[in-house]
Amino acid sequence: MAEISAKLARSGRAEDVPEALQGIEEMSELIPIAREVAEVAGPLLLQLRRVDPDASVADAVMLAASRSREAFLVSGDRCFEGQRDVLKA
Repeated sequence: MAEISAKLARSGRAEDVPEALQGIEEMSELIPIAREVAEVAGPLLLQLRRVDPDASVADAVMLAASRSREAFLVSGDRCFEGQRDVLKA
């Protein structure tokens, strides 16, 4: 959600942040970051950066968190190309 907020703010749409985040909350299951997610995220970041050198720690955390729940991640980010459990947005 922080990534959505930052992207909207960068594009001059900071006023849209509350509504956008509310929509995400209503349509999604928010997953807290647990130690297990953090442990998986580090090595996962290395894997994502092989596809996209600009992949962020947040990208790895989001994918690790979704996998911890056996859920799909919805994203259009290039770093997720080829990941079996990512749906292209």
